[in-house]
Amino acid sequence: MEKMMYGFGLFSFIAIMLHFWGYSHQYTQEMLVTGIVSFIIAGVLYFLFVFCYFRGGFGKKVVFWGLIAVIFLLLFLLGNGNDEKEHSSEDLITSSFL
Repeated sequence: MEKMMYGFGLFSFIAIMLHFWGYSHQYTQEMLVTGIVSFIIAGVLYFLFVFCYFRGGFGKKVVFWGLIAVIFLLLFLLGNGNDEKEHSSEDLITSSFL
């Protein structure tokens, strides 16, 4: 199972890098750098979690709490993503029904 998870991570990394390389003309330079850096960070985190998970009970706890931290970080970033756009409550209500 461990080898399969490492293989999945390696396959995903290669596929995403090929995507960025093949479709680089569709993205701005800033989007490419942001996407590649984000995916490299996610990949390193994935391989670190896989490594820790298969190292025993303590590693599984590290992975569990690490994933909880990632979820809270993503929720925080999602909540702060609309700071530059001030929406009125009427816009918020109508957009949720569409």
